[in-house]
Amino acid sequence: MWHTFKKYWLLFWKFRAIRAMMLMEYRSNFFFWAFVSFIWTLFNYFFFELLVGAKGTLGGWTNAEVYILISVFTMLDAFTWSFFYHTMQEYVSAIFSGQLSILMTKPIDTQYLISVQENSYTNLPRFFIGLIILFISISRAQLHPDIVHIGIFLIFFSLALMFIYSLWFVIATLSFWVERLENINEVIPATRRLWQVPRQVFTGFSSTFFTVFIPFGLICTLPSEVLLGRASTPWLLYFAVFTLLLFAFSRWFFYLSIKKYSAVGN
Repeated sequence: MWHTFKKYWLLFWKFRAIRAMMLMEYRSNFFFWAFVSFIWTLFNYFFFELLVGAKGTLGGWTNAEVYILISVFTMLDAFTWSFFYHTMQEYVSAIFSGQLSILMTKPIDTQYLISVQENSYTNLPRFFIGLIILFISISRAQLHPDIVHIGIFLIFFSLALMFIYSLWFVIATLSFWVERLENINEVIPATRRLWQVPRQVFTGFSSTFFTVFIPFGLICTLPSEVLLGRASTPWLLYFAVFTLLLFAFSRWFFYLSIKKYSAVGN
């Protein structure tokens, strides 16, 4: 068990080192896109400053509380564009080009290998901007989360990442079943605005749909509510169970779909 974990852990960081070497080869490209990411992040904060400033609150959340939410979103979004987007692009491309056949011959879990090969560092500034503003917003809101709340926050931040990854992987896996579906990777990025706002914004049927059936509204809200000290235990348990089941389904669906794989011309 320990040997397997060590092998997977070392492989993960080996791919990160390879991507870092590629980054050094194209430094100008990195600095350009990092600057673009930086500007868009600031614009996003500015937009919500105007929105909350005009209305006073957003879904009952004050300005400082919304800043906590947006900071969580910004950090999650950095992971989305740094890891998940590139991973899913290469995954779908490998299905249609036949390169997946090579990955399947490697002596390692195929889904893991698909999921750790790719990443970009251009969105790293976004993560640190979100982290810095999160600390500032916690101070502004006069919050003092203890080690327990910080630990629960980290758990649900990780579960939020797992939810995004699992749902995106399931959607990308549909490429086995539908020919030439390269643009399927744009589905999850198009829904990002749904988890950028508090779950309380959704009402009526949309509230049920986006917090129960497909809980986009819980992705950023729950980690933020943990820091605010008002997280609902039933919602925390529901999201945790839903995410773990979704991850398990993503693996089952992947190995089911492989049976339809026919290499080049799939």
